[in-house]
Amino acid sequence: MFIFAQTIPDFRLNRKKLHPSENIVFITILAVICGAETWEEIEDYGIVKREFLETILDLENGIPSHDTFNRFFSLLKPSFFEEHFVSWIKSISNHYKGVVAIDGKTVRGSKQSGLKSAIHLVSAFLQKTKSF
Repeated sequence: MFIFAQTIPDFRLNRKKLHPSENIVFITILAVICGAETWEEIEDYGIVKREFLETILDLENGIPSHDTFNRFFSLLKPSFFEEHFVSWIKSISNHYKGVVAIDGKTVRGSKQSGLKSAIHLVSAFLQKTKSF
């Protein structure tokens, strides 16, 4: 996951970068996998799981605020993030065997406006297959 998170560019102003982009991406992906649907819920996930996250991330400046998550991702083109995310998933999928169960949904409260569309989430779970 860290390699993927490091491939995502950080377009925030340098003087405003209190939290590494890898932390923002990593926490967001974990929170969304666990059901977070808003920036506030992603921040809440980070706060609740801080003790665990500190074992794998440098949280010198704490958990990013919901505004930081929002600002970071609003500066990224969704198609760019999607392309890199799909590429990363493909690169790790060859290491696992089984059936992938896929579920999708549209994030509650997201809506189409201008050139941006509603946020759609797809979850994929690896199910090990049994040999008969």
